[in-house]
Amino acid sequence: MSKKEKKQKEKDILKKVEDYRLKLNEDLLALLSDERQKDENREKTVKETLDFDTRKRLEKAYGIERAQASYKIINFNT
Repeated sequence: MSKKEKKQKEKDILKKVEDYRLKLNEDLLALLSDERQKDENREKTVKETLDFDTRKRLEKAYGIERAQASYKIINFNT
């Protein structure tokens, strides 16, 4: 393989890595945006809930959902 071919191959690999990195960033931003919207909806629901017992049940369930979302975000590209 000539030096020119090696350089081109290296450029191609770097381009693929950069494209992959950009795609991961886009996907992560979409995930974060989606989870932020879900969390805003959860907060709104809790604030609108007048019954104390229901509110506590929702807060517990939403805590679990938040933990699952955190896990999903942390392990996004593994």
